Amino acid sequence: MSTELWEKYGMLPRGSRVLCAVSGGADSMCLLHMLRSKSEELGIEVAAAHYEHGLRGEESLRDARFVEKFCRDNNILCVVSHGNVAQYAEKNGLGTEEAARLLRYEFLKRTADELDCGRIATAHNADDNAETVIFNLCRGAGLAGLCGIPPVRGRIVRPLLDMTRAEIERYLDSNGVPHVEDSTNALDDYSRNIIRHRVTPVMRELNPRFAEAALRTAELMRQDGDFIDGAARGFIEKNFDGESVGTRSLAVLHPALAGRVFRMLCPKSLSQAHVEAALALTRGSGLAFLDLPGIRLRREQGRIYFGADEHIEIKERELIPGETLHIPEAGLLIRSEIIEKTEAVYFFHVSSNNEGDRKSFDPSAALIFKLYRLIFNLFLLPHNKRKCINLCFETLALAEVVGEISLHSRNHCRGVGCCSDRLAEDNSLFRSVEFNLTF
Repeated sequence: MSTELWEKYGMLPRGSRVLCAVSGGADSMCLLHMLRSKSEELGIEVAAAHYEHGLRGEESLRDARFVEKFCRDNNILCVVSHGNVAQYAEKNGLGTEEAARLLRYEFLKRTADELDCGRIATAHNADDNAETVIFNLCRGAGLAGLCGIPPVRGRIVRPLLDMTRAEIERYLDSNGVPHVEDSTNALDDYSRNIIRHRVTPVMRELNPRFAEAALRTAELMRQDGDFIDGAARGFIEKNFDGESVGTRSLAVLHPALAGRVFRMLCPKSLSQAHVEAALALTRGSGLAFLDLPGIRLRREQGRIYFGADEHIEIKERELIPGETLHIPEAGLLIRSEIIEKTEAVYFFHVSSNNEGDRKSFDPSAALIFKLYRLIFNLFLLPHNKRKCINLCFETLALAEVVGEISLHSRNHCRGVGCCSDRLAEDNSLFRSVEFNLTF
């Protein structure tokens, strides 16, 4: 073991306070003793935290008492917390290992905040990393899973990651550091124990330095992963407008990079099946939806929108010719003007939609249809905004017809239409309305 790993990743900056996660086992006792022994040299303060999971009865309580006594005898600040992992797992539908991990890290982060610790040190070692790589390989993990245990994740650091279990045991023996044994480590009740007892011994027969080899492989994969992450972040900065990305720009990306973009823009972890479905969405056309963990994707007008449609209620407003009507919830500015005469107007026959006349058209139906076809499609207006505009124009309560609409820019269009309280065959009672819409 050397401090090269610590220095490479800036694990223990001078002047920091480090919270050491201590179970009482060999690995964590090695870590606590090592950090405490080097604290003056490194210029750090060390505190300890022990989480008693409530899973092993008296043995679990024994471990907590052991850690408390060691810390008391060595003048190390120690915080101990007791939990009920089995109850938490049942309540939340989790496996025992996952529930224990979640509660333990929640305790560590909370304690670090209370003690103002800038680092949380855990005792994962090279053998743990090799077992993690094998476990993730069995599950069919991608690059991220095969990177193993990261040396640093946020304020969580793993100073023993380049030490094997054999090296840790030698350190304990040479420094006279006591530890306790977890009886469940000898059982094959958990996947990691099966790998530790049955798989890694075979791997060490093929390569006695298998743990170190797995560590090198994980580091190389981590470098490749960092490169892809950087490229994905660059793509997002250039192409993501805060809610959507163009399908063409996504479709031309290498699948590894496109998949990483989706993983970064989605709030929860995605399986390979999720990523493949998202990539397929970019290759299609027209309106389509895809539900992923924690988010809905929508393909529309050549873009992928991240997030479910938001239902927006629009209150009734009066449209007054000559004035600008602002509808912020729809992102609209509407200005109408009465003009004396217009040409080339398209007329649509509509009638009132009174309570007693359910078979007739909505007064704004013709207008809405025309606006849908000319504004929504030409204007590339997203699906969720269309509902807003529909509600907006329905509140006009007029028998309306709409004329020609021309697209002036991405954010503005104007047109000419006609409206009247009633429809005459010779159109003599119509008055023309010129309107502008700004999005």
